[in-house]
Amino acid sequence: MTQDSRGSKRGATSSSASASADRTLKRPRGRNKDHSADCDDTECMGCASGAVVLDNEVLALEACELVAMAWQEHEDGADRAVVAKLYETALDKFGDEISLAHADALLRFADIVGYANFAAEALQTAEKAEKAAEVDSADAVRLMLVQGRARVLLVCLNPANWRDPQDDDDEDDSGESATALASTDRDMLIRGLDQISDALHRLHQSDSHGDAAECGAIETRDTLLALLAQDETRSLVGHLRIAILDRALDLASVAAGWGKEADATSDDNKREPNNSMLLLASRVAVAWALAATASSDSPVDGETVKTRAGPATKYLETCESDATACKLNAQLLVVLSSVLDDEDEAIAAYDGAIDALQRAHELDPTDSGVVCQLEDLGANL
Repeated sequence: MTQDSRGSKRGATSSSASASADRTLKRPRGRNKDHSADCDDTECMGCASGAVVLDNEVLALEACELVAMAWQEHEDGADRAVVAKLYETALDKFGDEISLAHADALLRFADIVGYANFAAEALQTAEKAEKAAEVDSADAVRLMLVQGRARVLLVCLNPANWRDPQDDDDEDDSGESATALASTDRDMLIRGLDQISDALHRLHQSDSHGDAAECGAIETRDTLLALLAQDETRSLVGHLRIAILDRALDLASVAAGWGKEADATSDDNKREPNNSMLLLASRVAVAWALAATASSDSPVDGETVKTRAGPATKYLETCESDATACKLNAQLLVVLSSVLDDEDEAIAAYDGAIDALQRAHELDPTDSGVVCQLEDLGANL
């Protein structure tokens, strides 16, 4: 297998981002009330929040209970209109309340519907709650997270920071170097990421146990998923993607405790993937590696990718019984095969990617995506 042929196959595992960040559930005037603003289907029988009717039992819930239900529905993959309706109902019940809970609800809603006004309102509400001393010391970290995430989301929802969808099929982001973030967005992004880092650092440094430790783990998971979603669901310009994912990888590595978990196996690559944080951190590593090596503005070298993504690869290699882990491992190894200078290491990484995909196919023969990737890599099933 030549190095040129390896490089030509790299697109088999490249990531893509959606260009639908500007979609919301707000209906323009004159539009049928049963349709959202982004619906083009003339035969649609009703997709907007106006078509969702909540029963009296749900309507009787408190605002925080509705937020919890909306979050769970979103986690379970419920229709966006249902989730949006639950959040809208909760926000109506919050009214003008100045509280961290209200700010958190606004932030979650903004992230789902991609509407910057709600993100701005979330930030304003959190800042007002802080000034009004409506947040106790126990919630100080959550307040910092809400403010940081709101700032990052506002930058990501600015259309000036989106890629042209027509450029999604390009080999690199060579046309993006001239599209630097505006100074206000750059400052807001840095401040937001710093707030997130500071908050999570405090969580990891605390001596909390039991319920407090579990809440900290949930906050960390939600924050990493929110950062990862900016790359997976929005067509962000390359340097913004890298800035977010670079910070996310640093945070994920700390949360995963790579040095402890990745070296803990003693059964020759047979360990079960029993830690969801490790798999989440691996997803972040994959997203970072793909973004960092795709940009021509400031590409990273193979040794940097090997060093930063290496712990994820080492962990994923211990998870041979999990198809998702095998596919993540294959993505990282394909990236490594295309950027490593040592030809023997590059070939080994490429062969390892094929082995990982073949294992994923054995675990789930119905996954057509794995079959396509194997074909693209020139492997036999």
